[in-house]
Amino acid sequence: MKLIIILCAALAMVSCTTTEKFTLNVPRNATVICPSPQNKVLGVAHNSGNVVIECPSEWYLGYVYVQQEGSDTKIPMGIDFERCNHTGTKIARGAGYALTGIGTGAVIIGTVVGALGTETGWVIAGGGLALDAIGLGVGWPADGRISQTAYDYNFKYSKYQNIDIPTLSPTLLHPNPSREDKGKKEEPKQTLRKKATSGKNSESATASKVSKSRTDYGKRIEGVYEGSGSLKLNGRSEEIYDEIIVKIKRIDKNHVLVSVIEGEEEYFDAPLRYTIKNTSKGYKLTIEKMPNSTISISKKGELKFEHKDVYIEDRKYALLISAQKQKD
Repeated sequence: MKLIIILCAALAMVSCTTTEKFTLNVPRNATVICPSPQNKVLGVAHNSGNVVIECPSEWYLGYVYVQQEGSDTKIPMGIDFERCNHTGTKIARGAGYALTGIGTGAVIIGTVVGALGTETGWVIAGGGLALDAIGLGVGWPADGRISQTAYDYNFKYSKYQNIDIPTLSPTLLHPNPSREDKGKKEEPKQTLRKKATSGKNSESATASKVSKSRTDYGKRIEGVYEGSGSLKLNGRSEEIYDEIIVKIKRIDKNHVLVSVIEGEEEYFDAPLRYTIKNTSKGYKLTIEKMPNSTISISKKGELKFEHKDVYIEDRKYALLISAQKQKD
């Protein structure tokens, strides 16, 4: 009887925690690193390419870092899981606590009978203690294991997993053209963006009418304006332009051609022809029969460009620009 009690007590002292073990196949001599705790090395593949990973069942190891030999880059790679109900552990917990309940009942009954002077009662009580010890020795560790993450969420790691690291190319599939100095002349290059059109019809410079005004407004506002802008669709910004240029070229006293340049490219398929009107605050430029397309220029050279009939691939946008006239 004493031997049984000692054995059961030893079982009860067994650790309630367990570990999960699985194998990863990675490139030879690669190092497998745990993301948390940070930079904890789980193993090195060496020449076999296999790393045996052992982690506490309390962890959730969703991914690991794989660092190849001679590289400073840690590549995150996902870990595969399988469903596991851990039925054996759950049965052990139930059986252990059931034995404990039976043993406790036997101890109570045996004690009562023994107290009445019957020796059999003490035998029953001793047997009840033995059942308690066995029940605790089995049920207690099983209960501790079931509270761990892997047991609580019913999963286990796939026993053998192959980590295939793709080869990365340092060349961009669609590289953006580099922006050179604005003053640098380059050979003509292919247009990357679809050209915008102003409304449905744009007039050419030859369609200008003779002005009777003697004041040369065209000469006053002619020049280069630099600033920023945005392209909007239904009030929502589709593109933001940190650097955009508006060039105004005089036709005559009251008419100018306006070109918009973004990314060293003409924004519209043809320059826009505006009529100039002098105001108390500066100048207002309009396109004939297009009231939604105006430019205002203050006497300090501050330009506000607003064009709400910009068509790109049959979709109507609004182009807004704020710019400042540059000194010659």
